[in-house]
Amino acid sequence: MELTFREESISYLEQTVLDPLYRDLSDELLVSEDLPEVERVLDTDGMVLIQNKQISGDGITVTGSILTNVLYRPQGGGELQRLQMYLPFTVEKKTKTEQAETVFCWAWIKRMDTRQINPRKLLVRACLGCELTLLRQAEFLLSGLENPPKGLQCKRKTYPMQLPLCWAERELQLTDEILLPQEQSPIARLLKWSCSCRVEESRVMGDKAVFKGAFHLDCLYLVEDGSLKQWNTDLPYSQYAELDRNIELGRVSVQPIFRTAEVETDGDLNTRRLLADLRATAQLVVWGEVPVELIEDTYLIGGAVRPAWQSCPLHPCLDVEQTQVVQGVPIPPDAAEVTALTVFADSPSQIREQSCRRITVPIQGSCLYYSRAGELCAKSFQATAAAETAPESRLLLRVSVRPEARPGQGEIRLSVRLDLTHLQAEEFRNLCGGEYELAEGGARPSLLVTKAAGDLWELAKQKESTVQAIQQANGLQSDCINTPGMILIPVGTRGE
Repeated sequence: MELTFREESISYLEQTVLDPLYRDLSDELLVSEDLPEVERVLDTDGMVLIQNKQISGDGITVTGSILTNVLYRPQGGGELQRLQMYLPFTVEKKTKTEQAETVFCWAWIKRMDTRQINPRKLLVRACLGCELTLLRQAEFLLSGLENPPKGLQCKRKTYPMQLPLCWAERELQLTDEILLPQEQSPIARLLKWSCSCRVEESRVMGDKAVFKGAFHLDCLYLVEDGSLKQWNTDLPYSQYAELDRNIELGRVSVQPIFRTAEVETDGDLNTRRLLADLRATAQLVVWGEVPVELIEDTYLIGGAVRPAWQSCPLHPCLDVEQTQVVQGVPIPPDAAEVTALTVFADSPSQIREQSCRRITVPIQGSCLYYSRAGELCAKSFQATAAAETAPESRLLLRVSVRPEARPGQGEIRLSVRLDLTHLQAEEFRNLCGGEYELAEGGARPSLLVTKAAGDLWELAKQKESTVQAIQQANGLQSDCINTPGMILIPVGTRGE
């Protein structure tokens, strides 16, 4: 006879993270006639802007540009000069997609520099990394047992699985005047700036995902006497995104990308006022708790069962953590004062070792500093930040780096934040079909006395009893016997 089942649908968000793509970019940058010729390039910095994400039946296309700032020392001396350009890029990934899918992207600069071709021509080079994640609403059909025969024992377990349930996007815009504090020297000329979008807190409130954080702005500028000054500030924001369902217990993963970014002075000499126009898109994935009941084992008292199993392809979230790693890089020996830092971090790599999973983050950067002789110099550096975490789970990783140089400490401190999402690595199984036969009745003992220890389910299965019957006969509360001893096992009845 066949076991009968019904099918239950579990709706969730299927995420497919594609392997990172790398693109080498380069373009010539000409120095206009109204600017002095180049003696030496001192610094190259960039900021990734995503203009468009497009998905079609045969692949994904992401277009954008790197907003590039180049600082150089002019021939014959004089003030530091800035050149700015947009370095365009297109990232294409050929893969089969469906109309119901959307794509989230995360792009970063792996390395970047500028080579001098002649006093009026430079070559800007960059290596862009891009990670794409396909998102698709999916359903998993889970079999549930209906009208089980008397005596069929089922080992049921309910997993409160944390699954991605929905996605959303929310535009962030900051158009504002930013005032330097009175203790900060006014700006004679803005040389370069960079901006990052940080998410400090997020939560789910019914059908809304609420999140807040700050645009972090770093500025390097010249003051009236020709010296360099650095200033940074946080520009807070608070936003929410509408969801397509109510989620009671959930968390939000937020990945912002910049669309456009402009920061400039108001045009006055020695000003304290900056004008900022920052536009970003917050990409959100919302995780919620879904209770999933599985039948992981079965047997039949007074008969035999030939079960069929289904494998559960769900990958629930086990844990979310943030790990902070501080990596020191020595300041050049002749440095008297570090005035600016440029840092590029590559995507993390994972190595599974015997007792842990080792995560490494390659870092490349440069610093502008004044030597003890008062000369403005530049020095590049490389470093690797490392962290360890549990080896069992599968990880989704994000990384951000905050550099700082503290006078008197003799080193550049790279504060690396790793956002780790631990996913379940093991496979689940569930009873989905099978046949059973009842044995012909015969005299059987009603009570066994034996010495046993271990899991009551395995003991009951072996002796054709039930976990509940063994617990009642021996006054047990637990599903396991830790210490071997004599135990009573009621047998011979099918029970419920």
